[in-house]
Amino acid sequence: MKSSFRRLSPHLDSIARNGRQELYRGRGLKQPWITKGWIEAVYMQYSHHQDSRGFTLIELIVVLVILGLTIGMVLPRVGASWKRMEDQEFLQGFVQTLKQARLRAMNAGDIVAFRIRGSERTYGLTSPPANPIPVNVDIDAVDLEIDPETKDALILFFPDGSMSGSDLGITFNQARSFHIAINPLFGTVHIYKVESR
Repeated sequence: MKSSFRRLSPHLDSIARNGRQELYRGRGLKQPWITKGWIEAVYMQYSHHQDSRGFTLIELIVVLVILGLTIGMVLPRVGASWKRMEDQEFLQGFVQTLKQARLRAMNAGDIVAFRIRGSERTYGLTSPPANPIPVNVDIDAVDLEIDPETKDALILFFPDGSMSGSDLGITFNQARSFHIAINPLFGTVHIYKVESR
């Protein structure tokens, strides 16, 4: 940098001299404002910008590859966590609806039916049931009563707190299973995770 400046030093002197002469002639200034020091400062500033370079193509490609690998490792984990949250939400809603059926039967003094409609993949306390069952969920039950008109599987809750029906099994993606235990005498509902073998 200094060697190129030294080579240009005579040239800068002539620029400063010519600039002073034109200023004197054109504007009638008494003191020249273009000096050798001013030109050196401008030259140094310009040459500094000229030497600075941006990123090379290789550096940009390396950064993009690193970003791609990071996103490729993080995105599946985020997606799996999101799916598990949706599964937990369905499971909690299903169990809460069972508990709500028992409380409704005891408060109203009437029989309340918890319905599962397999053909439409819905469940709930109304006829027709309104809550959807996700596609990745399988519900297994034995000895449930069947409504002759709608073909819904029923768990009946009675005003004394008891119920008809049996325990239920819920499987997500044919891998994670949960057992919903319903006490037939008291109608209490408990959920357990089934360990896979």
